[in-house]
Amino acid sequence: ATVDIDVLDKPNLTLAFRDTSICVPDNVQLNAATTGTGTFSWSPLSNITNPTTATPTVSPTSTTRYYVNLDENGCFARDSVEVRVVGFVTLNAMADTTICQTDGVQLTAATDGLQFLWSPSQTLSDPTILNPVATPTQTITTYQIEARIGSCRATDNVTITTVPYPIANAGAPQTICYNTSTQLNGS
Repeated sequence: ATVDIDVLDKPNLTLAFRDTSICVPDNVQLNAATTGTGTFSWSPLSNITNPTTATPTVSPTSTTRYYVNLDENGCFARDSVEVRVVGFVTLNAMADTTICQTDGVQLTAATDGLQFLWSPSQTLSDPTILNPVATPTQTITTYQIEARIGSCRATDNVTITTVPYPIANAGAPQTICYNTSTQLNGS
C-alpha cells in the first residue's frame, strides 16, 4: 500500500510597513498580506477593530506590539509590528546660517515626526521631505518646518541669510623682465 503525503509550504506573510508611531488619540490601520488564502488573527485584542482580517484598525493608548498569525491549511506564519504612541512631536531645526547668493543649502531638522512640510516652498527642492535643498532668492529667508505624527504637530524655524560672492581683484597686469621680481597687490 502507498500513502500520498502532501507537503505544504510555510505561508508567505508580509506586513505593509514596519514599526510606526501614532499620537494619542489617533488610530492606524495595520496591513498584512499573503500570496495564498488563509485566516488572520491579531493580538492583543485590546484597542483593535476587526482582529480577524488582514487590515485591523488599532488605537492603543500606550506603545503596543501587535502580533499577526496566519493559518493556511494548518501551516502557520507569525509576524509583528510595534505601534509607538506619543503625546507630542519633538522637533529641532538646524541653526540659522549664511550662504552666498545663488548657492543652495540643505535644510535639516532632528525630529521623531513622520510627515514634514517646509514653507515657503517655492525655493525648496521638495517641501515634504525632512532635508530639502533651499536656494533662497531673498537676502533673508526664514523657513518653517512642520513635523507631524497623526494629529500631533510641532513647528520650528531656520533663517538663511544670503551675501554676495566676494569680489577678488589681483591688480593691474604687470610686465617684468626675466629673473626680476615685482610686488603683487590683490584686494
